[in-house]
Amino acid sequence: MKLHVLFDGQGNIVAAARPRSGASVSAIPVATERGHRVAEIDVPREHEHEDLATLHRQFGVDVEARDPALKRRG
Repeated sequence: MKLHVLFDGQGNIVAAARPRSGASVSAIPVATERGHRVAEIDVPREHEHEDLATLHRQFGVDVEARDPALKRRG
């Protein structure tokens, strides 16, 4: 499963949305502040059932990776 995320330079997720296949309209976070970025990232299979609030609490974005990826908060 993919997730659209808006995140800051430290990898904190500011906003997230699940892409909707077949939907006529889909919410996609937009970076409007300096230092914020947007990416479409993969959610690990074992966490695909989690709601957005839970994913937001449990994960950040690995900004050191070549491609942004979810990273469990430690």
